[in-house]
Amino acid sequence: MRGNVIMKNYQLLSTFKYGSNGHSSLSEEEINAEYLHRINDYSATVTAMFPRLVNKESLEMGILNGKSVAKFNDPIFWMVTPKILMLLDTVRKQSAEISALIYTNKIPTVAINSYTYSMLTNEIFFSNEIEGVHTNPEEISTIVWDTDTKVDNKHRRLESTIRQYKASLQANQRQINNLSDFRQIYDQLLEGEISKDSLPDVNIIRDSFVYIGRQNNTVHLPPDNEQDISLALSQLITFMNNDDDVIPIVKAIVTHFMFENTHPFRDGNGRMGRYLLSSYLSNKLDVFTGLSISTSIHTHVQNYYRLFRDAGNSENRAELTLFIEGMLEIIADGQTEVLNQFSLRMQTLQNGLEKLKQKLPDMNDDESNILYIFLQSKLFTSSGTTDGITDNELGEFIKENSNISRRKFKDIVKKYTGNGVLKTIKRKPLQHILNSEYIN
Repeated sequence: MRGNVIMKNYQLLSTFKYGSNGHSSLSEEEINAEYLHRINDYSATVTAMFPRLVNKESLEMGILNGKSVAKFNDPIFWMVTPKILMLLDTVRKQSAEISALIYTNKIPTVAINSYTYSMLTNEIFFSNEIEGVHTNPEEISTIVWDTDTKVDNKHRRLESTIRQYKASLQANQRQINNLSDFRQIYDQLLEGEISKDSLPDVNIIRDSFVYIGRQNNTVHLPPDNEQDISLALSQLITFMNNDDDVIPIVKAIVTHFMFENTHPFRDGNGRMGRYLLSSYLSNKLDVFTGLSISTSIHTHVQNYYRLFRDAGNSENRAELTLFIEGMLEIIADGQTEVLNQFSLRMQTLQNGLEKLKQKLPDMNDDESNILYIFLQSKLFTSSGTTDGITDNELGEFIKENSNISRRKFKDIVKKYTGNGVLKTIKRKPLQHILNSEYIN
């Protein structure tokens, strides 16, 4: 039909083998011919990385013998499908929309900072949730806010994780040139989060058998010794640093697969893999795309696991075409949520300011400006937490961006705390928030 474009669903070899009717099984020769056709096609990208691939038999044998028998003689490759091109275009456009919405529309600084920290809180919380590591979002939010001014407190959970994420948001992305760089990032990201008996056995990485999943439902067998893990990570490092012909977003997705497939540590691989992906997207696209990845993965977690299972299935010969498509969809969905949420909060901010003026018609310009900042902090901070900008931080912001003195600021806060517009939620450090009844 004219004007309509029909995109055929691309099939992995594990599906292709059932033939066009989905019932008849193709011969090994026919399946191999299709594989050779794909990997030699002009639209294919073939790497020098050889991941561990498994099937039902190798999984059962590996668990029984306590040794990985996964094959690793097929290079990672993918085809450039129309869907991948369409999704790449969507991701780039939505990243530009996010930047335009947040950075070029005179959005108040406090609102942007509050929303950034809200997303950082969610990113860390949901990355832990995906692994079954339960954390408190309010506890995370508290540390997110005060790590700007406080020295390291090694006794607080997730402080090292938060500091690593914050460094990546400031474009301080660490270059990975050797195995020790992986270990250094791992140690700094997960300090205090990994039990001593789950730390690497040797100097840098794991040197023991592990399986992913449950013993009666194993889904992957990564390499089981330091030598093989080192080889796989060395292949990954070369790909990350030298393959300039690969689109950066695709490179980030392929890197995510290879790192998780290799599983170089006993524990924390998922959290580190998502941190690396978040950090890369933050630097190559925008901060908010990077900070939406774990939240979006958590929303689509079953599909996320399925993508890994299919990509690691030996029948599919290390093809990542549908893995890339699926991860691009997850990234794009996270961006859409960012656009929707930020637009909604901006509208609520404008409405909230009008309601404040209606309920407090006698406030002067200085009072209005200060309450407006409290409103920003409230509306753009993590839902379900009481954290946000402290009085000290707010006072510094006011001092730098207006003619209101610190003394006058304190007097205004005292006045509106006394009449119930503001309420004190912390005393060390002193912090107030806007009472919800004045904006609802």
